[in-house]
Amino acid sequence: MKLKHYLQSYKISYAKFSKLIAVYDSGVVSKYANGRRTPIPEIQTRIYLATNGAVTPSDFIMQNLAYNSIKSQDIQLLKTQIAQAGIQYKFIAYELGISTSALSQKLDGKISIKPHELKTIFELLKSR
Repeated sequence: MKLKHYLQSYKISYAKFSKLIAVYDSGVVSKYANGRRTPIPEIQTRIYLATNGAVTPSDFIMQNLAYNSIKSQDIQLLKTQIAQAGIQYKFIAYELGISTSALSQKLDGKISIKPHELKTIFELLKSR
């Protein structure tokens, strides 16, 4: 779920939410919610906890993908999530129909990741 939708659904202001996640500038929260800024992993974790898991770190990656701006920090976060889930690259590569080497290159930023590949990876992460 997008942060903006979560805040609207629960009628939470940027100012109130900024206090919940210990970010004392509601303008920054507005930028997070509107896709103009990606929170660092620590803040993403705070958002995840404050929303009881409704807004996940993956949601920020998908938001960036919608704006065609996958950033290196997004890829690094994705790699961390894969490692934490204990999913092997070999399995992901098989599901994507690509080689393990190609997957490694995509996750190292040498080859771009296609939107459908990201979607598949997120589905695998959610199933764990």
